[in-house]
Amino acid sequence: MLRMRRLNNSALDRLAVETVILAASDYSLLVVGRMPSAAEDVDDFFLGLPPGRGLEDKHPLGFFVGERLVGIADVVRGWNSPNKAIIGLLLFVPESRSAGNGRDACSIIEQYVRKWHSVDTVRIAVVDCNTRALSFWHRNGFVETGERRSKEFPYTGDRVVLEKLLKPVGE
Repeated sequence: MLRMRRLNNSALDRLAVETVILAASDYSLLVVGRMPSAAEDVDDFFLGLPPGRGLEDKHPLGFFVGERLVGIADVVRGWNSPNKAIIGLLLFVPESRSAGNGRDACSIIEQYVRKWHSVDTVRIAVVDCNTRALSFWHRNGFVETGERRSKEFPYTGDRVVLEKLLKPVGE
């Protein structure tokens, strides 16, 4: 059973996140065209923010099977509007993919975000060459907004923006 906890920028959590990022090097190669950089990518996971957001808005999340961290997510509250949250990253180690963990993590993230009463929409930007991820988000109820961000460093393609309106609790 997949469980989640908020991660902190401690040595122990940094090492666990590094392990996931390095194990999922196929993602980095596809999306940014390079092997993952342990220090740089872990720093970005814990400290990277979109403009106008602070660390109090950033929620680094870990997904565990037993005691093992098998996936990570970066969720930022209030981007690009006060009623939205953005998933900056959802990443699983290869052996934990295609087992329903992504779907379960998506549901857990939605439940987590619903607790922020001012947030009713979750968004994500997916690099267009990552067709597997685009298909995943579509299957999980995310809809393309029509917004596309042109290819820019470090991405290997255009970013397609998708959003999902969250149903109120109890609906």
